[in-house]
Amino acid sequence: MRGAGVQAAAHAQPTYVKENEMLYAYEHLARERAREAESAAAHARVVNRMHAAQRWHRLAAWSAHRSAMADRAVREEYVSTEPTA
Repeated sequence: MRGAGVQAAAHAQPTYVKENEMLYAYEHLARERAREAESAAAHARVVNRMHAAQRWHRLAAWSAHRSAMADRAVREEYVSTEPTA
């Protein structure tokens, strides 16, 4: 009887191996969550850059339009104040 118990214990996995496997599983999950968070942050940065580029493009278009209107107004004023020959 005693020999059978020893043999069974020799094949059994030590508890520290099971604990390490659990730690590895939790570490793997934590790393996976960190990767997902990094991926989400990278996507958010790309979206923010695109949105900023769109805002600057709109601002540049508006500025060009205002500049063209001001040039036109100056030309019209200059033409209307020219002495006629």
